[in-house]
Amino acid sequence: MKMKVLGFIPITKNQFIAYETILFSFFFMLTIFLFAYDVPEYVDDPMILFHAKYLKYVTLVLSFLTVVEAQYYLNKFIGKQL
Repeated sequence: MKMKVLGFIPITKNQFIAYETILFSFFFMLTIFLFAYDVPEYVDDPMILFHAKYLKYVTLVLSFLTVVEAQYYLNKFIGKQL
């Protein structure tokens, strides 16, 4: 059984689970890396410091949204199967 994800991508349940697993793993590993890495203090550019500070939280939010998206579409798959 296929379902359209994002309105135009036909995908099966197993393909969706693989896609979401890869996407979540990417954002999760990126989040871990960014929280473990500190920007050197000798960087004087305030724009770089601003982006380095908030990129950590953006990746954390993207990881959370990936989990929410997976739950939403998996519930739709289950609803179609019933």
